[in-house]
Amino acid sequence: MTNIPFDSKDLSLILAIKPFLTPQGQKTIDGFISILEILGRPAETTRKEKPDTQAVASLIRLLSEE
Repeated sequence: MTNIPFDSKDLSLILAIKPFLTPQGQKTIDGFISILEILGRPAETTRKEKPDTQAVASLIRLLSEE
């Protein structure tokens, strides 16, 4: 799988609307951001590097709350 690049400005825009969403919408944004952090690693990282363990743990915690 290739990296999904994303700009930090895009992430800032997503986080800016979060306070105006319902609790379920905020939880969805948290899950989306966790997925971006796992899959959207910066292009300069090597394939040998493992995913960010904090992002993976955050995603698992969000999924387990369902």
